[in-house]
Amino acid sequence: MPETRLPGPIRMIWGSLGCFWLAGIINKGFYTSAVLLLLFIPLLIIIYGETSGQMRKPNKAPAAKPSDSSTA
Repeated sequence: MPETRLPGPIRMIWGSLGCFWLAGIINKGFYTSAVLLLLFIPLLIIIYGETSGQMRKPNKAPAAKPSDSSTA
């Protein structure tokens, strides 16, 4: 299966502006599409900003040391 290529943030901005334009001409329902496209842009920036080598790896919790105050 070929790898899916996501659109860039600039293309998403143009698409969102097109939806706002269509909402004024054709149907008010295009406002929803425009807002969803704008909200998707930060996610694309995060995806394109971090490569697989730069992804944050989960930190391991430090090992718990037994305390001396447990002997009572």
